Amino acid sequence: MASLTSDAPRQYDLGRGVPRAVVAAAAIYRGAALGFTDANYVRPLQAGDRFAGFADSRCDNVGGGDGDQTVDTRAFGRVLLPISGITQADEGKQVYASDDHTFTLTAGANTPVGRLVVVDTAGVGLVAFDADLPVGHLAPLDNTTGGVAGTAVTAVGGAFDAAVLNANFATLVTRLNAFTQRFG
Repeated sequence: MASLTSDAPRQYDLGRGVPRAVVAAAAIYRGAALGFTDANYVRPLQAGDRFAGFADSRCDNVGGGDGDQTVDTRAFGRVLLPISGITQADEGKQVYASDDHTFTLTAGANTPVGRLVVVDTAGVGLVAFDADLPVGHLAPLDNTTGGVAGTAVTAVGGAFDAAVLNANFATLVTRLNAFTQRFG
């Protein structure tokens, strides 16, 4: 195809309107972070759940059984979230949720929900999220080699040199941890 010479309107999917079956006895409020149960019903997110997106509507299934009601969800996009204590230095970091409205940069037993794109105002950040992509599931590696990380892996050469090998492994561990922190 040739380059554009005029406007070409596009259709974009903004992650809206994905109906999800709701777990029994749940009340879901619009804007709630959602998590999947082991049976793949959604509920207000609980720490450790697999992230399912954000509720785009309210759903009262308090008196219903599993799947009796559905809730529209926003599966991906960007959302402004309250995150206590964030600063510009935190941009690019993983954001976690401990419930349907508590967001933090602390992993612990919390659920990864996205990445902090930019700090909007004090305590509020713009977070990019995609419920279809697994994020933050790789644990950091521990460096127990005793080596000191550098900026490059050094050739070991013909002789075995434990210090060089340990430094190489320390550098690789540092780089892999930085990669998994950034890309989950």
